Amino acid sequence: MCLRYSDTIAREQQIRELNSNKKNQSIPSTVQPRQDESHGCKIFLIVLLYITFAVLILARFTIKNGRIIQEIYYALKDTRTESLSSTD
Repeated sequence: MCLRYSDTIAREQQIRELNSNKKNQSIPSTVQPRQDESHGCKIFLIVLLYITFAVLILARFTIKNGRIIQEIYYALKDTRTESLSSTD
């Protein structure tokens, strides 16, 4: 009877070890997608930040040099209309 009792204890220990091994093996597979999602989120935030800075820098340049940009635009527009009217 002692032999059977120790066999039962050993078997229970094996079952516990197998269950803990299964739990440990399943953890990385569930953690991996979350890391991928956070990586994609980081990339999205970085791209959004770059676009925001580009728009702010362009807006500041336009505000500071607005008259120059208007003069260049009208000069280009005038030369384009002159070249179109000279071909007639």
